[in-house]
Amino acid sequence: MPTVNVNNQAYQGEPGVIVTAALNEARTIKQGLVSFAPNVRTKFNIPSLTDEGGFVDAACGWNSAGTITLDNKGIVIKRIMKQREVCKETFIAAHNTEGEILEAIMEQQVLKAAEKFDKDIWIGDNTTSGDFGGLIPLFEADSTVIKPTASGNAVTEANVTAELKTAIAGIPSQIRLKSDLKVVVSSNVALAYENFQIEKGINALADASDRGTRFSRYNVTEMPYLEDNTIIIYQSANVWTISDVNNPENEVRAVDKDVTDLDGMVRAKTLFGGGTGYAHGSEIVYYVSA
Repeated sequence: MPTVNVNNQAYQGEPGVIVTAALNEARTIKQGLVSFAPNVRTKFNIPSLTDEGGFVDAACGWNSAGTITLDNKGIVIKRIMKQREVCKETFIAAHNTEGEILEAIMEQQVLKAAEKFDKDIWIGDNTTSGDFGGLIPLFEADSTVIKPTASGNAVTEANVTAELKTAIAGIPSQIRLKSDLKVVVSSNVALAYENFQIEKGINALADASDRGTRFSRYNVTEMPYLEDNTIIIYQSANVWTISDVNNPENEVRAVDKDVTDLDGMVRAKTLFGGGTGYAHGSEIVYYVSA
């Protein structure tokens, strides 16, 4: 928990500290599954260059051939918030002082902020109030993203290796050996593969910790927000999440309104911004088997 200021009226962090701590607890950020730009005010341009053209035989003079293009794909921050209000009497049995009530609410708000940020990175719908745009809607709308033909079968212990092979076969050769290549799967795929390994006696690889499991040369990481039967493969350097953690207008705060309004109420507010994007859709595999 970060350093906070506590009195009998409010529980809040120094500017940016609480929000930073909350968002850094998101599973996607903690595990390094994407590149993260945490201090974006409004818009972030993904650093990406495309170099097209080959080499030629050495000769005197200057004979430029090919092009270098700044791709300059941008991600725009969308700010979201939630506001809550609860009667202090609800907490009297478990918490004896206002400070304890506010602390309990704040701890819950920090956890929920991390969970919301993590969830929206993957499945947030930018057109929905209270969501910032996630990766899955972008993948689904992008014709350049590699989408292997679905088998039509739900992933099970019996077919999980075949489905993983289908997704891995779609990896472009130029990124196949990259050290930051990620294989991210839905929970049912992860469970099916863990059970497969246990059944085969490969217990050492059936590890559900944050390290994930291994398939072939690749680490496989579970992401619980993905719909069943989903496998995504990409370079973390290609896929970005942004936030505005140092924006002074951000808040994760709880206030005892009873001090001023005599209404017995406690209010809590969370406010921050986020966004996602990527540079090259043609270097992302998005496979949903059924």
